[in-house]
Amino acid sequence: MLLQAKDSAVMLIDAQEKLMPLVHHHEEVEKNCAWILQVAQRMQVPIVTSEQYSKGLGKTLASLKPHIDENQVYEKITFSSMGSPDIVAHIHEMDRKQWVLIGIETHVCVLQTAVALQENGHQVFVVAEATSSRSIHDKALAFGRMEQIGIQLVSKEMVLYEWLAQAGTDLFKELNTEFVINA
Repeated sequence: MLLQAKDSAVMLIDAQEKLMPLVHHHEEVEKNCAWILQVAQRMQVPIVTSEQYSKGLGKTLASLKPHIDENQVYEKITFSSMGSPDIVAHIHEMDRKQWVLIGIETHVCVLQTAVALQENGHQVFVVAEATSSRSIHDKALAFGRMEQIGIQLVSKEMVLYEWLAQAGTDLFKELNTEFVINA
């Protein structure tokens, strides 16, 4: 299955001030999350953001805030974003069947959200370079587990080009130049 922009939504999971600096390659992950969020904005793909216990872990990173809608940020205390009734209600309202997941930590909140989304009938895509864990071993195990159960691991460029679907359009030229050639 390929991603379709009209059927997709992005979920930014727990990219928070006190948690992000603890994960492996955090600066690269933060940059890649911003990249996906900007592409989603430009292609009018909705974005939902979760924050795990923000009182203790801080808010979403300041660098990502320009790319999200503060009205679409949801507090949670469960590891899976699907444990939040507000997020679940919003997902049902959106009626998007494909979910692109980015954020942290791969082996905890991203994994549990991915599994729950899939169990609820959604197609789930995790952007490999836009997620991480404190341990590379945990990230690798999470990716292996996701693949075993049919969750798709993708790159950020796979997302972009599947959403675009064809070359030669004005949007292709604009996004390819801005996000790939001049990145």
